[in-house]
Amino acid sequence: MRNILTIDVEDWYQTLSYNSKISIFSWDARKSQLIESLLEILGVLKKINTRATFFILAYNVRRHPEIINLLKVDGHEIALHGYYHNLIFRQKPLEFRKEVEYSKKLLEDLSGMKILGYRAPNWSLDLSCFWALEILQDLGFLYDSSMTEGFFKKNKYRIPSGLIEIPRSSFTVLNISIPFAGGFFLRAYPYFLTNYLMRHKNEKSKRVLVYIHPWELVRGKIDRPRLSFLNEFKSSFRSSATRIYLNNLLKDFKFNSIRNIFFNQNYDNSRRNYDYNTCL
Repeated sequence: MRNILTIDVEDWYQTLSYNSKISIFSWDARKSQLIESLLEILGVLKKINTRATFFILAYNVRRHPEIINLLKVDGHEIALHGYYHNLIFRQKPLEFRKEVEYSKKLLEDLSGMKILGYRAPNWSLDLSCFWALEILQDLGFLYDSSMTEGFFKKNKYRIPSGLIEIPRSSFTVLNISIPFAGGFFLRAYPYFLTNYLMRHKNEKSKRVLVYIHPWELVRGKIDRPRLSFLNEFKSSFRSSATRIYLNNLLKDFKFNSIRNIFFNQNYDNSRRNYDYNTCL
């Protein structure tokens, strides 16, 4: 079974941990380590001929236009992660629509490809902003990937007809849905546990969604604002494990992009290869 590999294309200063420390107006002046870490990820994927979905902050292709060609040349899927990593529940519907519409057009103009998918920054889609899904559908997106599996299962009937949700994977303990296989949750768990949970899902014919960030693979020191203990813990705890875990996952499991797994090549809206049971 092919599982789903996704990369949220963010630089270190764009994460929620630095939101109160670094203004978006200073982003241009920040030292970027995005291309270096992105090239490392692409090199690993190329060695084993694996495709992934890259959810891109549109700001980053303004600053690093070479990102588009780097992804296209290896056949990866380009999807949208917003423009400035703005959380959805802090936006008004019109503000959200304008940002997403502009960002989608930017990526499509630069890539010459239709953008099929969207992921909310920091998984910030909740019950207060389900209106965002209708906007995504109206703007021509075919899928969203902004919910945790347990949250999606409870609210799947709120999804507009024709829009697919590809949620991040979770497991249930005492009726509580706990994410795994991505970001902090990938780094925090011992690898044998992630491996077990993935195999357990696959044995039930359910795909697992894995996600990482380029900044988790950054090498060396860089001058950064001091964070609170909690934010520092979330952003740096076992950061060296991401590189190791990614290589282990690619060795132990098969992966592909969302586009390649769930949609045919001409993206005909009426001929999707999607089955909720393969994901949940």
